[in-house]
Amino acid sequence: MSGKNSFMLLTMFAAGSVLGAIAALLLAPKPGSETRRAIASTSRNAYGRKEMVIDPAKKATSGVKGLKEKMSKEKMAGPEAAGSVEEAA
Repeated sequence: MSGKNSFMLLTMFAAGSVLGAIAALLLAPKPGSETRRAIASTSRNAYGRKEMVIDPAKKATSGVKGLKEKMSKEKMAGPEAAGSVEEAA
């Protein structure tokens, strides 16, 4: 799976989790004011924690992209350069 696909999968999972949590809150047997407060609080907490998920995901995908580019360059260089690709991995 490429880095871009991994990031998209993680993003979709996070979005689904958030939507599921909102649906659960909306369907819970609480008064509307309590539910709205709970949604607002959850949103603020999630927004504050997004960097804990997004930054490592970006770092991981950039590392995969760099290795892929290096392997592509080594492939173009020919079989005599194959040893350096194995060392990089």
